[in-house]
Amino acid sequence: MRPSSPPPAPRPSGRLLPLALALGTLCVGLATTGLAWHSLRLAHDQQLRAEFDYRVRDLALRIGPRMATYEQVLRGAQAYVAAADSLPQPGAFRTYVATLQLRQYYPGIQGIGIALLQPSVTDPARQKSAVAMIEPLDLMNRRALGFDMFGEPVRHAAMARARDTGAAALTGQVRLVQEGPGGAGQPGFLMYLPLYRGAPADEAGRRAALYGWVYGAFRMHDFMAGLNGEREADLHVALYDGTRAAAACMLGCTPPPGSRLQATQTLSIAGRTWILQAHGTPVFEQRLASRQAAWAGVVGIVISLLSATLVWLLAHGRARARQLVRRVTAALQRSNSTLRSSAAREAERQRDLRDAQQALHRAQKLEAVGKLTGGVAHDFNNVLQVIYGNVQAVATNPRSPDTPRRLDGALAAVERGARLSGQLLAFARRQPLDPVVINMARVLRDIDDLLRRALGDAITLSTRVEPGLWNTLVDPNQLENVILNLAINARDAMRSRSGGPSNGQLTIELLNCALDEDYTTAVPEAVAGDYVLLAVSDNGSGMAPDVIERVFEPFFTTKPEGEGTGLGLSMAYGFVRQTGGHIRVYSEVGVGTTLRLYFPRSSAPEVAQAATSVQAVVGGDECILLAEDDDAVRDTVAAMLRSLHYRVIETAGAEEALQVLRSGAAVDLLFTDVIMPGAVRATELADFARQLRPGIAVLFTSGYTQEAVTQGGQLEAGVHLLSKPYRRDELARKVRAVLDEHDAHDRRTADAVPICVLVVEDNEDLRELTCEMIATLGYRAQGVGSAEAALEALDSSAYDAVFTDVELPGISGLELAQRLAADGECDAAIVVVTGRALGEPLPPGVRLLLKPYRIDAVEEILMQIRMERQPAPDPAED
Repeated sequence: MRPSSPPPAPRPSGRLLPLALALGTLCVGLATTGLAWHSLRLAHDQQLRAEFDYRVRDLALRIGPRMATYEQVLRGAQAYVAAADSLPQPGAFRTYVATLQLRQYYPGIQGIGIALLQPSVTDPARQKSAVAMIEPLDLMNRRALGFDMFGEPVRHAAMARARDTGAAALTGQVRLVQEGPGGAGQPGFLMYLPLYRGAPADEAGRRAALYGWVYGAFRMHDFMAGLNGEREADLHVALYDGTRAAAACMLGCTPPPGSRLQATQTLSIAGRTWILQAHGTPVFEQRLASRQAAWAGVVGIVISLLSATLVWLLAHGRARARQLVRRVTAALQRSNSTLRSSAAREAERQRDLRDAQQALHRAQKLEAVGKLTGGVAHDFNNVLQVIYGNVQAVATNPRSPDTPRRLDGALAAVERGARLSGQLLAFARRQPLDPVVINMARVLRDIDDLLRRALGDAITLSTRVEPGLWNTLVDPNQLENVILNLAINARDAMRSRSGGPSNGQLTIELLNCALDEDYTTAVPEAVAGDYVLLAVSDNGSGMAPDVIERVFEPFFTTKPEGEGTGLGLSMAYGFVRQTGGHIRVYSEVGVGTTLRLYFPRSSAPEVAQAATSVQAVVGGDECILLAEDDDAVRDTVAAMLRSLHYRVIETAGAEEALQVLRSGAAVDLLFTDVIMPGAVRATELADFARQLRPGIAVLFTSGYTQEAVTQGGQLEAGVHLLSKPYRRDELARKVRAVLDEHDAHDRRTADAVPICVLVVEDNEDLRELTCEMIATLGYRAQGVGSAEAALEALDSSAYDAVFTDVELPGISGLELAQRLAADGECDAAIVVVTGRALGEPLPPGVRLLLKPYRIDAVEEILMQIRMERQPAPDPAED
């Protein structure tokens, strides 16, 4: 027998493959990490450079406005000396300069002086100057008195330029006389403004009229202090006089060596060119330092090592992994097959269950509709029987002494039917509500006497109100009805208990309540939040669980026949749900019942309730357009309105009423039913009426609105509704109130002066912000992005004011203001908005608004424009 051969040795390539794959993965990971690190470093450097460039530009922009401000200070001194028509008194000039508070508000100005032009004693053809005054007259500035600046070349060049041009002139770098002898001190420069006798118009005239200069002496280091804001240490700044950055021309500061962030800006100020050099400091780079690149490198290296290790493990155990994959795949296939079978069976079971539930729901709905129909028919038939019997008795013997009593009985039956209809609508959550923010504690106090009379002496009523009770948004009249119905139900339950009501106890509580997610999980119809809890508890007979399940069904009652309608709790349920709350019942046979009504909290303040008073029935002589499709109702309502002395136009529908409005009839009030047949709905009729006759008032009426003028059962804003049925006095008060309210609104509207503003701003964010600011002040605003668009808008529409920015693409804002001011057909007020000093005067009548501006500045300008456009009072009215 031949010996078995040994197993083949593994090939070298098989042993090296896992290691090669791991090394390759490591190399790829490290290369990716290096690229990411380099990209992040590059992005950080770019961000650092962008921030540095921004800071340098901002610094350069700060120098120009500061020098312009200082020039204005010198111009003020020039005007002061010119107004004196001679050299001012030293004391007066000292007081003037002292009020400027140079050290506090104008850092860098060493002093403001007056240099007078004098002929040379030795050479009459040669002129010199002498500093006659300088303030503040401290120890340093005293050194400048009498100094001949005209004889020094750098100063002479600037003084001559100011003399010949009449404009401000700046010197190059000089050493101020105030610095004293020696090498210490700061570099400086001076700014000159000429003093003329009269107002010469050309260069020769200026030279002849010159008698001196007003000048300012500046110390450069003091001038630069504070220009860089709170982060002064971020930048090293150097200023050079002239067109090259030479050490001999340096005005102030010395840049540090070796900074990798540097930038140069060229400035033109008062006839001189300055070079601004800025270098970033370690403080600046440290403040914007980012560790993203370092973290990316560390994380990338760690991930690369982990990935290489994982690849090596996976490649080394490939065979074992393949076997494991096969086993797992087979198990998953078996599980998937089982799951598909189970899912199919479950889907079939769910379909069967859903069909059964739908069938049960249809059967329950039919049963509920049948019970509801029977209950409604029973109660309404009773109402109709009372009306029919009383009316028939009156018709048979109208002169009977019982006729008034019979008519009162018929009216009482009508009111009973109205209450029954309202209770049904409340249960269905279709009752139009008029909610206001109230505190239930006040409502409970107001009906306390009514509750005690309804309960009787045999039942003790106790109330408990939590201090600091929250407000809620409800209809107060409906809330009173709910509390009264719950109290009467509790009274009847305590009377039916064995032993009688001698020890009956009714407790009404008002509490603040916060419902959390755990509660809403147990009570699905509830929503988490803050609520006001109304709890009504009695010690009556209680209810069994099967009774509790049906307690909110309409016409369901446990009272004896004829002692209840079965609508009290169903009405309460519908009312609470319609206000956004929910209701819970807790009851035990022989112990008693507690009903808890949860009303959502309102954070708004309570609305003050008007004192109830009996108002007289008042009519009027206005014209009322009546739209009612029911002939009998229309005849009755028209008769009631005419008895109130109104003029009435009767129409049988919305289309007919629309024809009357289009005919131009002078209608003061549209009184329309909500539900009418035809293509035009009542709400559309109201809209057409307001378009055809803007001054018309609208009053809706209906027994059921179908959500046409309500949202969630609540009247829409500005909608007036008179619910059917209504009495003559209710009709009179409602019509009068709507007409009076509409007249008051018309008077307020007539007194207002509308202002429409056109905002011209190329920055979209600033344009929208300005329009919102104007709209907040109660005016209308429209924005455009250029002067060309503004001209087109002004051609097509009328505007009362134009707010235009100076810096606009194309036509500038200043040029637009000049065009509009010169245009005789444009009567809009013009407001120029800018953040810098203007180089030329504004046209007459044009206002200036400086950026940044606050809303009170805009309000002041618009108020001025509004007052200018207010029509002058008629002298005949005085």
